[in-house]
Amino acid sequence: MPPVPNAIDEKLERRLGEDRLGRDVVEECRVQLMLKFRFLDLALWRMALVPMRAGAAYPLATDGTRVVLDPPRVIARFQESDVESVRDYLHLVMHCIFRHPFAKDHDCLEAWNLACDMVVESAVMDMCGERFKSDDDAARREVLSEVRMLVGALLPNKVYGLLRDIVRTPDGQHYRGLGRSALNEWHALFERDEHAAWPANNTGAPQDTERDQTWENVSEDDVSPDEMLDALRTDAPSEGDAASGGQDE
Repeated sequence: MPPVPNAIDEKLERRLGEDRLGRDVVEECRVQLMLKFRFLDLALWRMALVPMRAGAAYPLATDGTRVVLDPPRVIARFQESDVESVRDYLHLVMHCIFRHPFAKDHDCLEAWNLACDMVVESAVMDMCGERFKSDDDAARREVLSEVRMLVGALLPNKVYGLLRDIVRTPDGQHYRGLGRSALNEWHALFERDEHAAWPANNTGAPQDTERDQTWENVSEDDVSPDEMLDALRTDAPSEGDAASGGQDE
């Protein structure tokens, strides 16, 4: 039996190796996205990467200032599909650009979290077109078309209102033809990241205005995501001035 300290050192070295590889995966996602969306370069590198094995539902999470990544799961996700890894990271960043993690005026968290995921995936699919296309995008578009028929424009509060009423409908009953089975299907289709660390989901925590202001492209809940993306594109650096991004400490 080898000495215990050696076994501990080997385990620690494996974990550190996973941490480095997990960071490398996210960095690769950042680079791929920057090559496609130059106007997002600052947003893609704005948050530091923090490896953490927290047992969350998804490989990535954010509190608005950090990207928390579960190294083994980030690595496995990338090995399964590099495109899905890229989409996961873009999804997380778009939440922050739209300031979803900081919107606290919603009393039904399930509905608000799902509404944010649906709005983000709609914007991401429109941005990406055939690039970074996911196998489930056709199903997502079908659901979003159905939701548009019910609420009109895909604005966060409009989608939230519909989802809140479905969530509050008693089991076995339906609201406008939709019930718990539809919600479960939509969760599976649109969720990509963990929201537990969002300030909006920690109602007992004090408001961190500095963290909120980190994301300068401010919107109210009902500002069109398309308008926000147009503003980002307007502020994008010229081709000669575009930076490749910063380095994490």
